[in-house]
Amino acid sequence: MTSEQISNVDRLTIELSQITYPVTTFNVEKVLSNSGVTRFVYIMLAFGLCAALGAGFASSIVKHNNYGADIAQAVLPLTLGFVGAIVYVMLPNGRLNVVAGLDAENKATDIVRVVMGGLLGFVLLYAARPVSVQSSTSSSSSQNVDAWMLFIPLIGGYSVSLVVGILAKAVAAVQLALNIDEKSVRASLQK
Repeated sequence: MTSEQISNVDRLTIELSQITYPVTTFNVEKVLSNSGVTRFVYIMLAFGLCAALGAGFASSIVKHNNYGADIAQAVLPLTLGFVGAIVYVMLPNGRLNVVAGLDAENKATDIVRVVMGGLLGFVLLYAARPVSVQSSTSSSSSQNVDAWMLFIPLIGGYSVSLVVGILAKAVAAVQLALNIDEKSVRASLQK
């Protein structure tokens, strides 16, 4: 084989792997043999369904101000973040990702992605809602969350890169306002 032919094969392999990722030449046998891939997909979908049911149950408790509403308000953004992350993992390109968890690296990436989605959903909801100081004469100790604000943890779980980008820009803006390391901050804000 000539060096030009080898170069063409390498270029075609790179282009093909960009289309078929996460299926690569190293794990194509697992896809063809169907060894455990669908099991991980079913586990992720079941976890997503449980998280969605948990979010519905927690929102019902919060809405009716039942016993445990304070705990349900803490659980709600976490479960919504999980749901958003699982939707992203299972539908990354708008199509069902039947090869999720193809190998150990993909499983770890997907699991970390879902956990980070839940954590970001939790943090984002509490960062977005106003903090109110309650007086001792207040009859209700729980803060109500507007229904539209529940999209924040869902979107935060779905798009971790969006949230991290927004947080990075916010930190850079604060650093610029406080005149801390001005050159690197200006460079990061221009990206």
